[in-house]
Amino acid sequence: MSQLKEKTVITIENYRRTTVYLGCRVGRTRCGHCNKVGQSISPGQAAELLQTSVRDVFRRLAAGDIHFSDSSNGDLLICRISCHAEGRDGTTEVS
Repeated sequence: MSQLKEKTVITIENYRRTTVYLGCRVGRTRCGHCNKVGQSISPGQAAELLQTSVRDVFRRLAAGDIHFSDSSNGDLLICRISCHAEGRDGTTEVS
C-alpha cells in the first residue's frame, strides 16, 4: 500500500497604494523659480510624493533640485511641479 503525500501551496500577494493627502494647507501659487502656477505642498507631502524621507526632501531643497518658498506665516511650501520633475533616480529632468 503506497502512502499519498499532501502538498500545501500558499500564495501571498502584496499590493501597495500611496495616497497623498493634500489637505487644506495646499494652495495654488506661482513658483518663484520655475515661474509655473501649481500647488504648494508641505515637506511631508513632498516626501510621500517622491517616496522618500522628509530628511531627503530637505537635502534636495538644499541642493536646489526641488523648489520652495516661505508662506506669510512661516510655513515651508514646496512646488509640487518641481517634485514631478525630480527623477526617481535623484536626477533632475526639468528645472
